[in-house]
Amino acid sequence: MRIPGIYVERSVIQAVTVERSVIQAVTVERSVIQAVTVERSVIQAVTVERSVIQATIVERSVIWAVMGSV
Repeated sequence: MRIPGIYVERSVIQAVTVERSVIQAVTVERSVIQAVTVERSVIQAVTVERSVIQATIVERSVIWAVMGSV
Protein backbone atom coordinates (compact mmCIF):
# COMPACT_ATOMS: atom_id res chain seq x y z
CA MET A 1 0.00 0.00 0.00
CA ARG A 2 1.38 3.39 -1.01
CA ILE A 3 0.93 6.33 1.29
CA PRO A 4 -0.10 9.51 -0.60
CA GLY A 5 1.51 11.63 2.12
CA ILE A 6 4.98 10.50 0.99
CA TYR A 7 4.36 11.75 -2.55
CA VAL A 8 3.02 15.05 -1.22
CA GLU A 9 6.06 15.39 1.04
CA ARG A 10 8.42 14.66 -1.86
CA SER A 11 6.61 17.22 -4.00
CA VAL A 12 6.90 19.80 -1.22
CA ILE A 13 10.63 19.03 -0.81
CA GLN A 14 11.11 19.34 -4.58
CA ALA A 15 9.17 22.63 -4.60
CA VAL A 16 11.35 23.96 -1.77
CA THR A 17 14.48 22.83 -3.63
CA VAL A 18 13.33 24.60 -6.80
CA GLU A 19 12.46 27.71 -4.79
CA ARG A 20 15.92 27.70 -3.18
CA SER A 21 17.55 27.26 -6.59
CA VAL A 22 15.55 30.20 -7.95
CA ILE A 23 16.49 32.33 -4.93
CA GLN A 24 20.15 31.37 -5.38
CA ALA A 25 19.97 32.20 -9.10
CA VAL A 26 18.43 35.60 -8.33
CA THR A 27 21.11 36.22 -5.68
CA VAL A 28 23.87 35.33 -8.14
CA GLU A 29 22.25 37.56 -10.79
CA ARG A 30 22.08 40.46 -8.32
CA SER A 31 25.70 39.88 -7.32
CA VAL A 32 26.73 39.94 -10.98
CA ILE A 33 24.74 43.14 -11.57
CA GLN A 34 26.35 44.70 -8.49
CA ALA A 35 29.79 43.60 -9.70
CA VAL A 36 29.13 45.14 -13.12
CA THR A 37 27.92 48.35 -11.45
CA VAL A 38 31.05 48.48 -9.30
CA GLU A 39 33.21 47.78 -12.37
CA ARG A 40 31.50 50.58 -14.31
CA SER A 41 31.97 52.95 -11.36
CA VAL A 42 35.66 52.03 -11.21
CA ILE A 43 36.01 52.55 -14.99
CA GLN A 44 34.26 55.92 -14.67
CA ALA A 45 36.54 56.86 -11.77
CA VAL A 46 39.61 55.91 -13.82
CA THR A 47 38.28 57.91 -16.79
CA VAL A 48 37.73 60.95 -14.55
CA GLU A 49 41.20 60.50 -13.05
CA ARG A 50 42.74 60.32 -16.52
CA SER A 51 40.82 63.43 -17.59
CA VAL A 52 42.09 65.25 -14.49
CA ILE A 53 45.66 64.11 -15.23
CA GLN A 54 45.29 65.23 -18.87
CA ALA A 55 43.87 68.57 -17.73
CA THR A 56 46.84 68.99 -15.37
CA ILE A 57 49.29 68.17 -18.18
CA VAL A 58 47.56 70.69 -20.46
CA GLU A 59 47.60 73.27 -17.66
CA ARG A 60 51.32 72.71 -17.11
CA SER A 61 51.95 72.98 -20.86
CA VAL A 62 50.05 76.28 -20.90
CA ILE A 63 52.06 77.50 -17.89
CA TRP A 64 55.30 76.50 -19.64
CA ALA A 65 54.16 78.22 -22.84
CA VAL A 66 53.31 81.41 -20.92
CA MET A 67 56.65 81.29 -19.06
CA GLY A 68 58.49 80.71 -22.35
CA SER A 69 56.79 83.66 -24.02
CA VAL A 70 57.52 86.07 -21.19
